[in-house]
Amino acid sequence: MKAMIITGILITAILVALGSCAQAHEWYSPYCCSGKDCAPAKVHINKDGSVTARNQYGIGRFFPKDFKPSQDGQYHACIHPTLGPRCLYVPAGI
Repeated sequence: MKAMIITGILITAILVALGSCAQAHEWYSPYCCSGKDCAPAKVHINKDGSVTARNQYGIGRFFPKDFKPSQDGQYHACIHPTLGPRCLYVPAGI
């Protein structure tokens, strides 16, 4: 019985995690994201107004023309493997 409950909890957690990823990719622009190059990012705001962002796909420097509104209040960087930085999703007020 305990094993069934634990299995159920694990399956639920996996489905929630997968659902979160799918929802995020639904609002990434096709121009910015090829479906596997956008991810949450750690950022540094530079003195010139650009932002240096790092995620699992790399590091890139983004300028205000590259900014798009984030729908979850977090930073997300889209860094294409051959085209480089594409878009940076930023929280409101940035």
